Amino acid sequence: MLIVMYSGWIIAILAALMIVFYVILYNLLIGGTERQLKDTSDLLVQQWDITSVASELANPKRGLMLRLTSEESGLDLFMANAESYISYDFVPFNQFFILLSDDGTLKLHSLADGNLLIFLRDAVAQSPGSNTFLYDNDRSIRVQMRKLDNGMTLYTGTEVTDNIRFLRHMLWLLVLLAVVFAGLSVAMGYWFSHKAMIPIQRSYRRQQNFVSDASHELRTPLSIMQTSLEILEEEEQRLPDFHRKVLAAMKAELSRITRMTEELLLLARSDSGELRIHRSPFDLKAMAESTIDAFALLSGKQKIDLSGSVELPDDARMFNGDEMRLKQLLYILLDNAIKYIKPEGKIRLDVRRIKQDVLICVSDTGIGIPREEIPNIFERFYRVDKARSRSGGGAGLGLSIASWIVNAHGGLIQVESELNQGTTVRVRLPANATGS
Repeated sequence: MLIVMYSGWIIAILAALMIVFYVILYNLLIGGTERQLKDTSDLLVQQWDITSVASELANPKRGLMLRLTSEESGLDLFMANAESYISYDFVPFNQFFILLSDDGTLKLHSLADGNLLIFLRDAVAQSPGSNTFLYDNDRSIRVQMRKLDNGMTLYTGTEVTDNIRFLRHMLWLLVLLAVVFAGLSVAMGYWFSHKAMIPIQRSYRRQQNFVSDASHELRTPLSIMQTSLEILEEEEQRLPDFHRKVLAAMKAELSRITRMTEELLLLARSDSGELRIHRSPFDLKAMAESTIDAFALLSGKQKIDLSGSVELPDDARMFNGDEMRLKQLLYILLDNAIKYIKPEGKIRLDVRRIKQDVLICVSDTGIGIPREEIPNIFERFYRVDKARSRSGGGAGLGLSIASWIVNAHGGLIQVESELNQGTTVRVRLPANATGS
């Protein structure tokens, strides 16, 4: 993901720079041509302000066109155009002009090429808004139009074939460079990110190994302590009240530490890929009903109304999944509901089939979760109300484990909650996990 993001930024920057370079180059070439044509049109207008167009028609320089075209095969084609030909010294040799009356009649021009003259006269009449014309299939002619005060239209132009070809070649070159640099940026990004990730991955693996090893090593002394507490419990009646309270507190804390150790070990093994679910068909309805019965006893002691409904047709009772992990999922969801509900509250577990999927829904009337906190509740050690979680024995790992169990089965877990209104957790397991 980081490679894609960084490479994308580099490619975007390179593309932007190349576009800017192409636009600048285009403006230098084509924009420079436009400025030169405008300068020429200004000089022509100044000339005609001094001498009228009518007087220019009598200019003896018109004979130059006849000399230039008399050797050509199409002499008759140029005779009419020769009458309007005129040459000015201030018009650059690579530019020309055409002056048309308001009805399209050719008045003056400086084109010695009669074929090009006729082509341009027809082209500007058919496409008055265009400024570049393709002549003879491979020649590009740039034309600039200017309306004069006397109603005539002045066209100044020049051949820009070399400029257009140069821009086209530059465009292909820039595209090729963009592809090459994009490939290099992806390769370099992958190489640098791989180098940068090595110490991070090494540190992450060390952390995983530490958590896994520590959790594993703690199991033995915790088991010994549990056994020792059980022996002390046999003599509980002989102990003073204060000692009995200390013993009960030690038992509760030991139970919490043991549970946290088991959860840490499970998460560490799941991160490393050592822990996998073991799919096999089992009776989902029987497992859910037995879970409801087990928690009904606990909730009854706390004056909590726990009810449930398992509505699965016969062909959906058998579920192809990890029975132990899915039972652990139900225990986590119901245990969380009991922890964060007030006496006389209600908890409900529903298991039913939707199309080909299985939906597990646990809802309660507890204290709820602020909406802004919901995206964070599946993070490890995250607790919305830290004081209540500690007093209830929670370590903030239950929902992380629940999320892993659901994801391992290819399912989806969602939480809906409102503060002081209650919480609903929905788990949807896909159709390919069910079987008869």
